[in-house]
Amino acid sequence: MPTILSVAGVETEAEMDGIDFSPILLGTGEALARDHLYWEFHAGGGLQAVRQGRWKGVRNGVHRDADLPVELYDLQVDPTETTDVAADHPEVAARILQIMRTEHQVSPVANWNFGWNAGAPGRPQAEAKIMEVGPGQELSRLFVKNVEVVLDGGVLRLTGPADPLNGSTVRFTRAGGELVLEAHTPEEFRRKHGRKMRVDDRKAVEGRDYEVSPRSEGGCVVRRFDVTAKAGTILNGVAR
Repeated sequence: MPTILSVAGVETEAEMDGIDFSPILLGTGEALARDHLYWEFHAGGGLQAVRQGRWKGVRNGVHRDADLPVELYDLQVDPTETTDVAADHPEVAARILQIMRTEHQVSPVANWNFGWNAGAPGRPQAEAKIMEVGPGQELSRLFVKNVEVVLDGGVLRLTGPADPLNGSTVRFTRAGGELVLEAHTPEEFRRKHGRKMRVDDRKAVEGRDYEVSPRSEGGCVVRRFDVTAKAGTILNGVAR
């Protein structure tokens, strides 16, 4: 808005969030030095993005998952944003996440707030749909969205490369079961989906409640520990 007003020759005393970059467009001045650029959208589940030098950080689906990790792209070598390098540069991802938290402003409009805006008006939460995968069942999907998956002895195979557990959680019953992510390594699972695992009525913990193993053909498989046997035993599954 400051740029539009400047080009139009209009003055105002109103407070506005933005800068006037008309000198760059008109060739009459230099760009202001800025540490970073931040923007957000609230359609399609909510998106935050930060550009800082060679780095671009993105969180896509923030309204569905307020604790979504930052996807990090090195635009100097990957201008089309094909490879998330957050695991290789955790300090950069953490810095960009802090920028996102600092720059985002609480809004009186409920649909413009995120889950970590304590005390702010938020979106009404729809009741979660349940997908139960029982003994002997093996379901294959590209992804699941906004559901509570209950693994009760069966196998859920997700093939999508982007966000196969889109706004969803996975709950293991005592019967166990397997979650197979064909396009995610164990490290990608831990960073993006580990917080979505549940056992009984609590958050599941890797090493105590379940294990994550790589698959020879790519991806990973998540299995619950056998609660009826001694610690360390894995419930038998069918996916390998």
